[in-house]
Amino acid sequence: MFNTTLEEYTPIFTANATSAIKMVGELINYNNFYYTKANHNSVVNIRSLAISKDANVFVLDDELRVLDTLHTSKTPQPVSYPLVAFPAECNFSGKKYPLSLINTCKETWGPNTLVLLDAAKYTSTSRLCLDVFKPDFVPISLYKLVGYPTGLGVLMVKNTARDAFHKIYFGGGTLDHNIADALISKPRDDFISRMEDGTIPFITIMEAYIALQSFIKTLDEDEEHIHYMSQLFHDKLASLKHPNGNPLAVIYGWNDNRHTYRNGSIVTCNFLNEGGYFIGYKDVEHMLKNAGITVRVGCCCNPGACATYLQLTTEETIKHTKLGHKCWDNKELIDGRPTGAVRFSFGRQTTYDEITLLVDTLCSLFITNVDVMMRDMFLSNQSTLHEQSKVQIVDICLYPVKGCQPFHVKSWNMTLTGLQYDRHFVVVDDKHRVVTLKANHNLGRLHPTIVFDDENRASVVIRDSQSGESITVSCDKSLQVEDDVHVWLTSVLRRSCDSEGRKYYLRHDGLHNSHPVLVCNVSSLHDLQMRIASKNMGWTWKTWCKVASYVPSILSSSVSAVTSKLLEKTVDVVMDRFRPNIVISGVKAYDEDNISEMKISAITLHKEADCGICYTSVVNPTTLKNDESLEPMQTLLTYRKREKGVMFGAFFDVIMPPSRDTWVVSVDSPLSIV
Repeated sequence: MFNTTLEEYTPIFTANATSAIKMVGELINYNNFYYTKANHNSVVNIRSLAISKDANVFVLDDELRVLDTLHTSKTPQPVSYPLVAFPAECNFSGKKYPLSLINTCKETWGPNTLVLLDAAKYTSTSRLCLDVFKPDFVPISLYKLVGYPTGLGVLMVKNTARDAFHKIYFGGGTLDHNIADALISKPRDDFISRMEDGTIPFITIMEAYIALQSFIKTLDEDEEHIHYMSQLFHDKLASLKHPNGNPLAVIYGWNDNRHTYRNGSIVTCNFLNEGGYFIGYKDVEHMLKNAGITVRVGCCCNPGACATYLQLTTEETIKHTKLGHKCWDNKELIDGRPTGAVRFSFGRQTTYDEITLLVDTLCSLFITNVDVMMRDMFLSNQSTLHEQSKVQIVDICLYPVKGCQPFHVKSWNMTLTGLQYDRHFVVVDDKHRVVTLKANHNLGRLHPTIVFDDENRASVVIRDSQSGESITVSCDKSLQVEDDVHVWLTSVLRRSCDSEGRKYYLRHDGLHNSHPVLVCNVSSLHDLQMRIASKNMGWTWKTWCKVASYVPSILSSSVSAVTSKLLEKTVDVVMDRFRPNIVISGVKAYDEDNISEMKISAITLHKEADCGICYTSVVNPTTLKNDESLEPMQTLLTYRKREKGVMFGAFFDVIMPPSRDTWVVSVDSPLSIV
C-alpha cells in the first residue's frame, strides 16, 4: 500500500487513528509542537499533551508560517525534538497538501524535526507513497479504508524515529522479564513487541488482511474514478441557480488551487435560498436524510478549517461558544451566518447515476420554479381563496392545551396576554418535561373546547377524536387537576407512540408563545400551497403560461377547476399546521412581514417579530404522521428562510384601551392595518 518496506517503516496496531495520534503526543519527547490550523481535532489536541510537558505550542497556516504562539515554556528545555503535524488531506474541504512540506519542516526547524502526517482521510481514497517523501509518523484508520473492521488503526513509524519514543508503562507481553518485589524489569528489544501492550486484536487483524486485498488491487484505478465523481458533482452543483439567478450553494476550497484536488473526494458547501439567505446545515441534513441520502454536517471535527472557510474570526468563534454553541447542537446559524457546513463524500462505489440522482434531489428540495405573474394570476382569479377587497378576520383560534388541536371560535375575549385561556394547560411527562406534538403525535388526537357553566366558570372539555371519549377539567388555577384526568391522559398518549411507558400529567400555566398573538395570512398560505402543488405535479408556472397561450379560456372559465386540481397536490398543508391565533385575508402574500400595527375595534396589536416555524408543521393534522416529503418545511426553506429561522406569520403584542383588561374580538370586528 505504501511503497515501502519493514526496513524503513514499522507498523504498530492501535485501537484507531486517534489512538495512534495520541501515542505520538504522549510518548515522544519534544520541546516544540507545531500544528497547522486545519488539522483534525485529534491532532489539534496534542497541544494539551504538549502543554503538560511544558513544551512550546505554535499554530501554523497552510504554508507552515506561524500564526500564533499558544504556550511558551516557563522552564529551560532539555535537548529534544521539534514535532510538526499537518494533514495529507483536509477532512473538512478535501484540500490536499503537498507532501514536499515534510522536507520543508526539516529545512525550517532542523534535521531532527519529527513530522506527523495525518493520513487517515488521505489514504481512504488515495495511495500514499512513502518512498519519496518520508514522514516520521503516519496514523491511519482501517475502517476509513475499507469500512471493516472497526476498532483498528495503525501507526506507521519511520525506523529512524524509534529512539524518540519515551515509553514508561509496559504491560502484558512487552517485557523480557519483570520482578514483582524489586524495581527490576526489562522491555523487549523488538520495537513492535515493546510498543503493543497486552493482547492485540489478532482476529480483527486477520479480517483486515482479507478486506484489504480487494482494496489494494484497484486502489489506483479507484483514485481516478473518485476524483472524476467528486469533480462531476462539484461542477454540477456550482452550475445550479435559483430562478432569480442567485446560486444554490457556496462551495468551500475548490478554488484555492484546483491542482490540489486532483484526487479529491469531498465537496463541502452551504446552501442558499432564492433570497440569498443561508439554509441551516441541519435543515439540509434533515431533508436529505428524508430522501435517503446521508451527509456529514457541522465542522466535521475540524474547527480550524471550518472557521477559515466560513471566514469566522477567533473572536467570533469565541462569541459562539459564549452563546452556548456546541459542536453537535442546532445553532447552525448565528447572526445569519453558518457555524458549519454540509460535506458530501464520494468513494470507489459512487456511480454516475447516483451523482445525477443527488443533483436532481437537491434541485427538487431547494429550488422552486414559480413564475410570479402566473402565480398571482391564479390567486387573483380563484374566488375561494378569500382575496377580498377589504382586510378582515376570517378565523380566530385558541389552544386551551398546548400542542393539541385548535379551538376555532367566531368571537372571544382578548386580554393583554392574548386570547383568554390560550395555552392555559400544558402536558408534561413524569420527568417534568413539556410534551410537544413533534415528540408525541397523539397530542393531535385531543380536541379541547372551552365551556362555561351558569355562573360563567370556564372548563376545558378534552375529547379524544379516535375513541370519542372525553374528560372535563376546570380552568380555575386554584383547583388541583384530579388524578383520573392524568390516568385518562396517559392512556391516550401512550397508544402506539410511547414504548417507554411514561406517565402524563395536565398542568396549569402552559407555555405561551414568545408574544401573545400569532397572526397568519390566507394569501401567504395559498402562495405556499401553489408552490408545493406546482413542484409535486412536476410543472413550473412557465409551463402553465405555454398551456394558456394555446387555450386562452383556461384562465377564465376553467381556472377554478385547474386550481382545485393543483390544490389536491398540496399534501393537506392547511392553516392549522402553523397554529395561528388570528387569520386575516385581504392583503397580499407575506404582507404581514411589513405590518407594524393592526387595529381590531378598540384593540391595537403591535408587531414584535416574524414567526419562525419548527418541524411541528410537517405533522399532518388528519393522519397525525409526518408528511413524507416534510412539507411545508421543505418548500418554505427555499424562499422563506431568514437569519432567525423559517418565517411564516407574525407575532403581535396586545395594547388594550384604557381601564380595560379584556375586549371581545370577532370575525366581524372592524380591522385596519398600518
